[in-house]
Amino acid sequence: MGTMLFFGQFLVDLLLALAKAALGLAFLLLFCLLFARHKERKLGLACARYLCKALLVLSLAGPLSTLGSFLLFVLQFSQSNNVWQWPSLLSPAVLPYTVNVALWLCVPPLSLWLGTQLRKDSVTGQAIFSSVLLFCLCFASFFCLSWPFAGLPAGLAPSQAFAAIMIHTWHLTYFSLLPASIVLLAQVSICTRALAASQQSPQTISLVRRWLAGFGLAGAIPHCLNAWAVCAGYLMRAGQVPPTIFQNLLENAVLTMVLVALTLAVIHKWPQKTAFFEGCAVLCYIGFLAIPSLMAFLRTS
Repeated sequence: MGTMLFFGQFLVDLLLALAKAALGLAFLLLFCLLFARHKERKLGLACARYLCKALLVLSLAGPLSTLGSFLLFVLQFSQSNNVWQWPSLLSPAVLPYTVNVALWLCVPPLSLWLGTQLRKDSVTGQAIFSSVLLFCLCFASFFCLSWPFAGLPAGLAPSQAFAAIMIHTWHLTYFSLLPASIVLLAQVSICTRALAASQQSPQTISLVRRWLAGFGLAGAIPHCLNAWAVCAGYLMRAGQVPPTIFQNLLENAVLTMVLVALTLAVIHKWPQKTAFFEGCAVLCYIGFLAIPSLMAFLRTS
């Protein structure tokens, strides 16, 4: 049973990372459309079309990750109470999952409609409005997943809860640039031959890959610095440290390895070395995702 829970939790974490990548792709899609409208129209539109297709696929991970989290929640609740009970989808404890899935299901049809708008050679106001709406849907899905529908904690006003969850979701949005860049770099590494046969020059493809690595760095550096600061604060203060401090240190170390690999991918201009460092970043990020499930499995075994 513990092995099944380990693989189930890892699968949910992987789907959640892909859902976060979809949030980052929605942000990058809006950036590319604004870039195409004011700077390089041809390159910006080509990147926007590619991101729109990727967002269409990755948005399916949103409801799947929420469904997996919900099933794990029901399983753990049933094990602790020794009774199998399927809660109502409109109950306050389950309502965050229900609203999250409803918002995610609006993303694929809107992505398809935006894809038809991007077939034109110009960036229309409707395309920009659709990209803004896509980003708002992805943002609201993570916001609602954190909202306490069951009731606010004692002494906490709704405005304070709204501000705290809004700040948390914005931090999550900024960090989502890392999984988005990791997914895109992995796809670029797999589709090397297709990119070589495209109409884009090797210099342009290399520039786009370095930009993707740079976006990943921009999203991960604040999160990594904050995580190291929290661990340092726990270790330096008097008293007992949290039992999860080793897991936090391990996650921070692996995430730092991802940052180092992305930094080297940005610095080096040789395609072979860039592809190697991109592959190292992808593998290290997969290891970063596996750490919580692995530590939970080791604690229960």
